[in-house]
Amino acid sequence: MTYWDTVAETKWGTYLAAVEKRLVALGHERASRVGAGIDLGCGSGRWSRQLADLGWQMTCVDVVAEDLAVCQRNVPEARCVLSPRDGATIPCDSRSAGMLLCIEVAPVIDSAWFIPEVHRVLSDGGILVGVLCNQHSWRGLAVRIKSRLKAKQTGYPFYQHRYRDFRGKLIAAGFEMLHEEGYCWGPAGRCSDSALVPIYTKLEQALHLNRWVSFSPWVAFIARKH
Repeated sequence: MTYWDTVAETKWGTYLAAVEKRLVALGHERASRVGAGIDLGCGSGRWSRQLADLGWQMTCVDVVAEDLAVCQRNVPEARCVLSPRDGATIPCDSRSAGMLLCIEVAPVIDSAWFIPEVHRVLSDGGILVGVLCNQHSWRGLAVRIKSRLKAKQTGYPFYQHRYRDFRGKLIAAGFEMLHEEGYCWGPAGRCSDSALVPIYTKLEQALHLNRWVSFSPWVAFIARKH
């Protein structure tokens, strides 16, 4: 198991993983056919394994060699590629993939090269499944306030983009949105195992906060290349 596998077993991690597992399954359903898939920031290969079991031929990409080795054991039939941390390309041929995943990989999905590269590697009708940390949310505001109070910024600066701006760039690049939902509304940390987590998630469902995509802290989406 990788570090993120252990995090996924917390109460908050279990909630997030359930949303994302359903998202990957929906992406598979929206694909025109099963073929080659790409998993950016694959980690231990959780989502690659899910797609491989459905017949996809996966290329798994990560910047952490140890995690990639775990992925290779979990998805032995996959092509696993170690990417440099400053890489600005997806190590796949143009128009070669029918699906691409980028789930909880903020440094990648936030990068300027991400959308052009996804458009390049996906075939016509290809599916993009992703998760974006939305700056236009209470979590985004909290991160900005925290960074201003700190004398020195440490770690990756999450919540860099507003979802509506990111969505507009996707559409301008030739994608159509097939599915969008908000989540991660509760005031819990990424590794939280608090007994309050089920209360947060039930409130989120009861109030239909998943529909408030523009203001949601995290947005899970599926887009299709024209």
